[in-house]
Amino acid sequence: MNVSPRQRFLSYVRDPKSSPQVISPFLPHPEVIKETLIYLQLPVTDDDIKNEITLAQELDYEPMFMTECSGLIFNWQVDESRSVDDFAVKVINTKKGEWVRRSPLEEVPWNDDAGCPVQTVADHEMLVFVCEQVGGREYEIRDYFRNWRQRVGEDGVIVIGHPHPSWLGYQINPSNIFYHWNDNRQVFSRSMDAVYEASLFVMSIAIEEGVDFNERFQLWSGDDVSCAFRDNGPALHSEVCGMDP
Repeated sequence: MNVSPRQRFLSYVRDPKSSPQVISPFLPHPEVIKETLIYLQLPVTDDDIKNEITLAQELDYEPMFMTECSGLIFNWQVDESRSVDDFAVKVINTKKGEWVRRSPLEEVPWNDDAGCPVQTVADHEMLVFVCEQVGGREYEIRDYFRNWRQRVGEDGVIVIGHPHPSWLGYQINPSNIFYHWNDNRQVFSRSMDAVYEASLFVMSIAIEEGVDFNERFQLWSGDDVSCAFRDNGPALHSEVCGMDP
């Protein structure tokens, strides 16, 4: 009986001692995959998932794909009318009005130049409002994960990205984490709790729609979702989850 790449991967994770070892490099750079396909004289398409499945079949490995997590909670939309030069104005509508951020038009890695929106106590309040309203976007989030499962099928495994509650889902600059944690610990903790609860909601949908792992490569089952938050820093993790990392 032929076993799919997805089933081979899952079998190995469940029982590595008695299952054949799998090879599954994480290749998040579609252009590298395209160049490799061209080098191997294999067909290239505009579908990044299909391209990696083609490469995996040729090189005999089990492909692994990673989805969004915090981006599904913080669904920033660019306001073209207010964006200028090299900076974009992005907004999220909440029950308390617009939450606005100004960031480089071209996304930059998460750092102090990334234009993260949480700068003040008022921004923490807006973050909480956004997290609390994520339930209203269930069908949109469900469609997102369902589409991933349909596109990948049984040709690979799907991993959901880490929500990073102690980083407020990438909504705060690294240096501000230190300042806000020390200057407004109660406010910061409330924001982490909000990200945590919103992430549980998103992850519960991911489980139902066929996502295989969280980013720590734990198979979904029972209370595994709470274990997904083993974040950077024992104190922060303990504050959010109430458990040792």
